[in-house]
Amino acid sequence: AGGLDSGVARALVSIRSTSGTGVVSTLGSATVAANGSWTATVRPRSGGTLSAVYAGGPGLPAAAAGVGALTVGTWTSSLTLTVQNTQLAAGVADPVSGTVTRQYGGVTGSAPGVPVGIYLVNTLGTTSLLRTVTSTSAGTFSTTVTPMENGTLIAKVSSVPGYTNAATDPVSIAVSSKLTLSGPSVTTGGRPAALTVQLLPARAGTVTVAELISGSWVDLATATAAGTGRAALSLAGLALGNHLLRASFGGDGRGGAGVSNSITVSVRV
Repeated sequence: AGGLDSGVARALVSIRSTSGTGVVSTLGSATVAANGSWTATVRPRSGGTLSAVYAGGPGLPAAAAGVGALTVGTWTSSLTLTVQNTQLAAGVADPVSGTVTRQYGGVTGSAPGVPVGIYLVNTLGTTSLLRTVTSTSAGTFSTTVTPMENGTLIAKVSSVPGYTNAATDPVSIAVSSKLTLSGPSVTTGGRPAALTVQLLPARAGTVTVAELISGSWVDLATATAAGTGRAALSLAGLALGNHLLRASFGGDGRGGAGVSNSITVSVRV
């Protein structure tokens, strides 16, 4: 004012990027010092036209300064994946770890803060995301996944701004099938005990119910689960007393042999 310039202390300056399609994103901000200076460090992930913007205040109009076009290169990504257990029971946590590196302009180094997806590709070719983890400042990652069926595990960097898509070599895993057995805890003599077996992942298959007799499991009945993985059985002729039961599945291409939880059915007069 009156030919005198002075700093707008405590004013806020926003650093913005405008893409070629006109989309504006804020990359960062800075607070103005008493002498009017400010400084900011931003991490652009895509190219655009940069500008510094002051929104204005009481008695002070808004102002902006253009920096011009900025070209942002893309890192070339690469990953590794290590799986601790390649044979495990369905639903059991399996530790996995790996590294993410990046290369650009002849410079190669670790890639910090990059989201990594851990995927399972089952034997039918269906891909499912098991877990997403972010790489550390050293470019490493570690987490656990709980695969429910046979297939391969793959770690991927996908659709991350500033990075090319990348995937690891697949790691084959073998998973035993999971079953659950449910039924009445108490029934009366002469009345059949209705049991339900659920096979996971849901699919058709033959399941068997067995009883623990004198330290050995003795098969009592079999049933065929429908495509939903659900099978119903009716056990008749159980003697008075307690009966410890479990279900089993012989395995198929999607999962190996497995046994269910055990339940006790008490037959009373």
